[in-house]
Amino acid sequence: MSVNEREEECIRVAHEYKVRDHIRRLQLEMERVGVSFDPSIQVPPPTIGQRVLQVLLSPLLLIVWFAGIFERRALRRKIDREIASLKNAPANGKVTEIKTITELWRFNGLPDGRSMLGGFGLAERTECAGRWLEVLYGPGASERVRFRTRVANLLSTYEARSRAAATVPSDPNVKLYIHPPDPIYNLFQEIEQDLPQYDEIA
Repeated sequence: MSVNEREEECIRVAHEYKVRDHIRRLQLEMERVGVSFDPSIQVPPPTIGQRVLQVLLSPLLLIVWFAGIFERRALRRKIDREIASLKNAPANGKVTEIKTITELWRFNGLPDGRSMLGGFGLAERTECAGRWLEVLYGPGASERVRFRTRVANLLSTYEARSRAAATVPSDPNVKLYIHPPDPIYNLFQEIEQDLPQYDEIA
């Protein structure tokens, strides 16, 4: 099914967050294998025995040192290529005949980091979702539906229910959220009751 301009822009916005997150993970990997040096650390002078051992092991240490340099340089080149590839990659997405923001988010939004490995935190997801509202329903749409406030209210409700259920586990009227529902997805479903399908917006 063909993608219209607004859908394409939403997919591009989500792709922007995904690329940024992937680059952040690659940079963390670089830091993990890198060598750090803190000049404030005072190293005591070596003893005579340690000096003799250093002389004997110098050729081996030199080989290991050079190998480490080449390995880090190779990894850096590989990561640089990955980052360049990510930045230039097209923002591919999937759309259906159901033109609702919930359905578009389900296929192309940012996954919830609480329930999915490699997912995103609430701050990034809220920011991305707010931008989607602006794209699909026009400037100021996020403010008109009080999107950020309603996300915070939903989270408070989930947390309150879970705390109540934890203190009274035998109460069948109180629902315990081991993994709280996704506030972004749930709020989109709620907002759809007050908004038309986005393809009906001129």
